[in-house]
Amino acid sequence: MLQLLSHCLKTSDLSHPEKSVIVPQQRLVFLGFIIDSILMTVSLTQDKITKIKTLLSSLLENSFCVKIREVAKVIGHLISSLPGVKYGALYYRNLEMNKVAALKLAKGNFEETMCISHNGISELNWWLCNLDSCFNTIRCPPCRCNFVF
Repeated sequence: MLQLLSHCLKTSDLSHPEKSVIVPQQRLVFLGFIIDSILMTVSLTQDKITKIKTLLSSLLENSFCVKIREVAKVIGHLISSLPGVKYGALYYRNLEMNKVAALKLAKGNFEETMCISHNGISELNWWLCNLDSCFNTIRCPPCRCNFVF
């Protein structure tokens, strides 16, 4: 193992040894996600959950008068977390429609303020309530078995 590592370092095959996983693992943290090959799940790290919950709480406190840019920022964080939140794609579309409508009225100015609809607030509350327990399953493609008799 050490010979392989030293060879990779000499030949520059291993460009970032501090970022590389040399020892096989069944649970790996990668880009804010926990990839678990035993449970076959992807979930968010606690840091990522905390950051999103802080953004959600801030948006909910000011839901009647919030900058379009802040809504766009929260939507971006929600979308980036979708690989670890199984049903997350169902719970941001009203918020996205609110943002698009507000941008049309503001002629594309992200610094203008907007109000979030009741449906948008419901979606934000769903994320706030479910974020701690969310995960997504890792799907393996179905096995194509050809039997010859």
